Amino acid sequence: MRVWHLDSKKLEEHDFDFDILDLTKVCLEELVPLGTLESSNSIATLGRNVSNFDIQLSRLGIHWEEFPINLPVCPVMNQNRDGQKHHTITKGKAIDWPNQWESVPPAMRSEGGYVDYPEESPPEKRNLISASGFELDHCDDPVVYNRMTERLCDIDLELAQAVAEKTATPTPTKQGKPNAGKDSAGLSISTRNAPNPTIASRRVAILIGDGYDSVAFNGVYAALKTAKVFPFVIGPKRQTVLAEGESKGGKGVQPDHHFEGMRSIMFDSSFITGDSHIESLRKQGRVVHRVREAFGHLKAIGATGEAVNLVKTACEIDGMNFSAARSHDVVTAEAAKPESFKENINTAKGAKDSINVYTLNVSQHKNFDRAIDGLSSMVVTRWNIENVSVMENSVRDYQGYALLYKAE
Repeated sequence: MRVWHLDSKKLEEHDFDFDILDLTKVCLEELVPLGTLESSNSIATLGRNVSNFDIQLSRLGIHWEEFPINLPVCPVMNQNRDGQKHHTITKGKAIDWPNQWESVPPAMRSEGGYVDYPEESPPEKRNLISASGFELDHCDDPVVYNRMTERLCDIDLELAQAVAEKTATPTPTKQGKPNAGKDSAGLSISTRNAPNPTIASRRVAILIGDGYDSVAFNGVYAALKTAKVFPFVIGPKRQTVLAEGESKGGKGVQPDHHFEGMRSIMFDSSFITGDSHIESLRKQGRVVHRVREAFGHLKAIGATGEAVNLVKTACEIDGMNFSAARSHDVVTAEAAKPESFKENINTAKGAKDSINVYTLNVSQHKNFDRAIDGLSSMVVTRWNIENVSVMENSVRDYQGYALLYKAE
């Protein structure tokens, strides 16, 4: 089970140049310190917090926010055009901004309008540029992608220039609205790691084939289970896979899934033990691609003994150093003794033995240095990490690639 920590902010007599009730604004931790959320002693109040919104829907209908008593003071653009108790008389065709009719432009800064500014770290900026270029490449209307580039100029000139290059838009040379030049560490995935790293609830795929190292496998599996990880055994088949030295009919291990049925995108990390099964796995394109795919998606990879050769086959590119125990969160321990794997895992920074170094990397979730150094783009994956694969649908992944913009 994943444990979430909930913090709250208490706004009192703070002097801001924006309306604190404006939902387009974000009150940063630097402006309003986080505090502890305390529940009301009133059972009735607690109940109303849950039911009020639902009551509005059931009693008044989906358009309850358009009733004069609830209607916002400022004009709001939305896609509501029909339905019971629809009050707003919408003029024109536009339902959002920017639009080709220049209809209902956003308020300027001098009018109290919303102000964007970048907060991303280098890998997040790289992801945003690539994702924007990817989506606009599917648009054939120059009016649309030209206007999008103009909008990006109001956020950041460097971002707009990079996207313009990918979309055949004239390269802008002037910033639109002034850049506020602020940031907040609390809104960046790169600086949002937990103070006490943990691998609890992570999904780790352990790849095996006939002839796997049973001692290393049992040690790693037990260690991960003790750390409250969900380990999944992935093999060439779902029938029993035999360990090195086991004869037909031996106990072996029954995999949870086979290589074709469960891709690397469904896991947070992959681990491969050594022994004779590696020769067979190296000849299977799906296995090699699986390791390469995990590498391209910036996930931690662990390998011991002969499995190091499999990782080299998949990921030996310029910039990777397999002579080191760790290179861009690819942890290799060619000479590791399987019996050294212990159930007591330490994910603290500074860990030295291979299993603890590996689990520390898993706790960090992604190795963004691979993207910054251009290593992830050297391998071909079904979905490039910068294009925000929706198939990789764990909530923390998707939040990590969110477009992190916030108000001044």
